Amino acid sequence: MPELDLGHLERLTDDVGILQHASLSVPNRHHGYCTDDNARALIVATRAQILLARQPPLVDLATRYLAFVYHAYDRERRTFHNFMGYDRAWLPEKESPDCHGRAVWALAVVATESKDAKHRTLAAEVFRNALPATEPLRDLRAVAFSILGLAAFGRHFPEDRVAMLLMELLADRLLGRFKQNGAEAWPWGEQVLTYDNARLPHALLAGGRMLGREEMVERGLGSLEWLLALQTNEGHFAPVGNAGWYRHGGAMARFDQQPLEADGTIGACIEAYRATRDKRWLERAELCFRWFLGENDLGLPLYDEATGGCRDGLRDGSLNENQGAESTLAWLSSLIHMQTLRRPGKLSWPVAQLGQTIQASDDATSAGELRSKGAPRTRGVPKAAVAPSRRRRALADRSDGRARPRHLP
Repeated sequence: MPELDLGHLERLTDDVGILQHASLSVPNRHHGYCTDDNARALIVATRAQILLARQPPLVDLATRYLAFVYHAYDRERRTFHNFMGYDRAWLPEKESPDCHGRAVWALAVVATESKDAKHRTLAAEVFRNALPATEPLRDLRAVAFSILGLAAFGRHFPEDRVAMLLMELLADRLLGRFKQNGAEAWPWGEQVLTYDNARLPHALLAGGRMLGREEMVERGLGSLEWLLALQTNEGHFAPVGNAGWYRHGGAMARFDQQPLEADGTIGACIEAYRATRDKRWLERAELCFRWFLGENDLGLPLYDEATGGCRDGLRDGSLNENQGAESTLAWLSSLIHMQTLRRPGKLSWPVAQLGQTIQASDDATSAGELRSKGAPRTRGVPKAAVAPSRRRRALADRSDGRARPRHLP
């Protein structure tokens, strides 16, 4: 398992915050900053402090990201600006529910996990101030991000009735959508799989565990199991691609595959493990993690050992060689998850050379770890449901200059 390398994270970060995009490994200032990425970076910088002894740079990075999120908070609307130009001016925009949810989640992580008391105090204050604008959220990913933040906050502050009641309201809202839209053949809260899909079952699991709601936990486990079956191809992780997504009854796009899908699925699998103590969920987390290291549809690593960054995605036949904030933060978040799990010895593989394959341990499915209602199953996906692709093991041309950023605002 690679060691945690913050070199590219520091390269993307200036005195304002983390820049959204990179051209190859060079920060691209043309597209400025966004609160989405600074919220992600805030979680990474806060949690990385648990793993690394070299604290001062991490504390400084966390301070910059927290300052950005704090500055993004609009006291009149009680929500967050998202896009900022390189000139430090907020860009005209519509409200971004996803941005609000991610900011709430990041603030909750800082308020409950940061080693800095001042960071905890400020984050908790902004978190509570943002709750009134959290209640009306209807977009499922914004709801899910908010639930993850409220669950993290509630574990440390169960006496905060406002936060706990809001988490219950949002969790019921998310569960209601799954009940309304879900069927055995398509057990999902929407009629299309798009981006950051695993955060929805992740939120059902986190909310259900906090509220003691077995139905919510079971719905989260079942939908995550179904999602993983869809996104496992010939023994490796293959998330839904953004060139068409996957609409119920249609064909599943295989490309472009993005790193945030692997990171989100790892987080959801770890939450499933916490709910069940079934080690096979950790095997699934490892499966997703290995996607970064080359166990994917192209057989090419997205993690760049030379820079410490992560390539922006898998195209049909090549890598997107840009190393922007979203992809690099998805890699670092995933690596932090896996290294944190490795410390108590839950993972089957020790620190290894980059790309080395180590078989899962024989005791990963011991009877004592299986959940009483049955172990995760692997369901087949009809071939007709998957859009055809060349699926060749292509070598990426790293010098043609045609790589493009992940998303342009």
